[in-house]
Amino acid sequence: MKKNQEQQYEIREIRTPQIRRSDRVEYVVGVRDQDVTYAQGRIMLNDLSAAIPEATFRLETIKCKADRLSLSPLHSFSDLSVFSDGLDRALLDGSIDIAIQSLHELPDTDDSRFAVAALTPREDARDLIVMPPHRSIENLKPGDRIGYFSQRQKMLFSQLVPNLQYRYTTGSVLPRLERLVHGELDGLLLSAIDIIRLNPDQYDLIYQPISLDLMCPPSGRGIVAIRVLARRRGLINKIKVKLDSPSSRACYAVEQAIFEALGKPFDAPVGIHCEEAEDSLYLRAINGLGDPLQPLKISGKVGPPFSLIPNPDRILMYVQSLTGMATLLGNARDKWLTDYGKTCIQQADVIVTDSTRCEHMQLYQPDDAEWIQLNPADGFNLAHQDEKKEVIDFILEKVRAGRRVVRLYGDNIDFFDKGYEEADVLATTGIRYELVPGVSELSSALTILGVPLLPKQGQAVHIVDGRDKSKSESSLINMNVKDMYCIVHATLSLPNIIAAMKRNPIIEDVPAVMLSDVGTFSQKMIRGKLSEMPRLSVAANMPLHAMLLFGDMFRPGAALAWWPPRGPLSGKRVGVIAAKLTEEKRHVFNQCITALGGTLHLLEGMYTRMDGELAENMDRRLRNLFDKKLEARGLIWFALMSVNGAKALTASLQRLRMDYRKLTKVRLAALNPAITDQLERSGLAADLVAEGGDSRKLGESLLKQLNSRDQLVVVRGGRQTSVLAMMFQLANISYIDVRGYETIPIQIDRVRLLKMLAEIDILVFTTAASVNTFLRTIIDKGIEVNELMRREIKIIAQGPNTADTLEKHGLTVDGYSKDGSITELINYLSDYGYSTGRESETI
Repeated sequence: MKKNQEQQYEIREIRTPQIRRSDRVEYVVGVRDQDVTYAQGRIMLNDLSAAIPEATFRLETIKCKADRLSLSPLHSFSDLSVFSDGLDRALLDGSIDIAIQSLHELPDTDDSRFAVAALTPREDARDLIVMPPHRSIENLKPGDRIGYFSQRQKMLFSQLVPNLQYRYTTGSVLPRLERLVHGELDGLLLSAIDIIRLNPDQYDLIYQPISLDLMCPPSGRGIVAIRVLARRRGLINKIKVKLDSPSSRACYAVEQAIFEALGKPFDAPVGIHCEEAEDSLYLRAINGLGDPLQPLKISGKVGPPFSLIPNPDRILMYVQSLTGMATLLGNARDKWLTDYGKTCIQQADVIVTDSTRCEHMQLYQPDDAEWIQLNPADGFNLAHQDEKKEVIDFILEKVRAGRRVVRLYGDNIDFFDKGYEEADVLATTGIRYELVPGVSELSSALTILGVPLLPKQGQAVHIVDGRDKSKSESSLINMNVKDMYCIVHATLSLPNIIAAMKRNPIIEDVPAVMLSDVGTFSQKMIRGKLSEMPRLSVAANMPLHAMLLFGDMFRPGAALAWWPPRGPLSGKRVGVIAAKLTEEKRHVFNQCITALGGTLHLLEGMYTRMDGELAENMDRRLRNLFDKKLEARGLIWFALMSVNGAKALTASLQRLRMDYRKLTKVRLAALNPAITDQLERSGLAADLVAEGGDSRKLGESLLKQLNSRDQLVVVRGGRQTSVLAMMFQLANISYIDVRGYETIPIQIDRVRLLKMLAEIDILVFTTAASVNTFLRTIIDKGIEVNELMRREIKIIAQGPNTADTLEKHGLTVDGYSKDGSITELINYLSDYGYSTGRESETI
């Protein structure tokens, strides 16, 4: 028995050998030759050692192109590969086993030669500004010198603090800090994670982080990528099990989807950041490719609660909010242009065409729109694939910059040919586009000839471009006399028709009609047998673009049903009741509702006036207030109840030439995030934001903040009555009531109002003032309020204040967004659409 136990002990010893140091596998870990990356590598060595205790790790620095040319400006490089080319070569030749790199410097995670074994949990992704002691963002003054490294940093910080001088800084972080210490700079923009890695205690400097909402970081910042060769599956699994973060992978996937939709711009004024916030993924992004002074911004949830799986429709909506739009407009000639096509041209920022037949469209071109004529004389030959790609790349560049691009085609044949090819490319990017055919000459011709538009059962329709001679000849050789044929640009094809008839004599007696400029005073038409068309066309001097019809029947435009509406609001007609919107907000509503699959009916019920006596009164009240209180010990609190109130306040400060940095004793309280966004556009930041956009909660927060020395100012509209006023009166708090603007109702036609109410499924109210104005209008027009309930229209409110106002008027609110921002409203409509869609499926 004792012997058996000894044998078992020996067996166990063999199965679990003690690992000696000489038996350990050594892995070489490569990092870039920079101070920050080396410090990051030393930290990651500890994580790798804990993940694979049976191995040892050695750190090696590898020079990449960006390290060899460290003094070169970032824009002198073409792409992110300059940060990883040396590491890639070292992995491939076996010099290193593992590459450690910041994810925002990695050009492509899809290279099949390499595998990303792990993405570490995200650390601090914020930007920060480094300054000498006793300095801060608040006391920066015009002309101060700020060091920066990317166009994104320069764009975003210049919005926070205007009128600064910017100095480009490059290379390692420590030499850049030396420049600040020696007085060459007054401030230096860096990433917070760089300072955390280096911990430069040797310098007496101030490090002030900047909120993600104010400076959106680049995609991938704060995450470390651990890469190995793809064939080393065992090493990949060991690292992934211990160090990979599913949250980082989910967030980076969202960021890359947005980044790819914007064309992966290098050193561009673009920021994208996704994080796991509370119970879902939350995205922030900013696109300054078009206008860095007025970049496009989005923020909101991208997935369902308690899930790391993003919603593709939500991502698509954000992409379309960050970019412009392409309209592909067929048959863009004065005689065949539809009213909607004309409107598209009149609203365009860029107009692109390759046809001289579209020149008359310049009559509708806006004064500030760009007209681009692409033709062989300009170096474009659109018959070749390379030139086709150059055209679509040009369109994508403009749309990604937030521009509205209208692409004109000389006729509907080009539209259905080139247009659909270009639409396929646009569809893969997620960018919003629409196909708008012009009035078809074919339908006009068939109407004149009295030919039915619908083919009979068993018939086929063939449309042939006469400019493609080989295709037109082959189609006629193999033709079926029972089908309907249409040849556009037919004059060029007449010799081919004759050649085809010699091989297929049955077609000689087929009835045919040749037409040009159908429905105009220049119209020409000849009738006869198909065999007679060459002779008759010469005699009639038919133009090159004439069309030849033969057969029984024809139906054009069937392909237009290829793009049915999709999305949570698919098939829903959404009416939005709002004040007079800016062009930007009108564009956002139109983009987002359409992206969700709905149809927008926008009714602007009033406009805002903040000039004349209102402006003079506002300026006088503020001047008196600042003259008395700026030197006092107390604070001045401004309570802003609407975006228009914020606009009125900032406009008055600008008219008074008030230096914002002198407003150190001024505090701003905002009702909702939309007001904070408006303040940020003017270089101001809210000190207090009400939870959920609730007036009562704003009042409660203000009462906690105020003391006996403080002065309170409520900025409101002319017709507004504030809940705050009642709360302050009950608390015996004195305040100054300033009327900053006035809302004036727009006269709405009763027929138009009834038509809209008859068509819509969902009615959205954006503000309490829009509720009052709308209900006052329908009552004035003799329409009962209960009519809304009888029509079973779903009523949605933007924010709880708007919902309260609706309920006070006896209307049932089906739902409301948690605050007054457009982003939250669109998010709510998306969730609402999905929930009602599921209910209808259950029923």
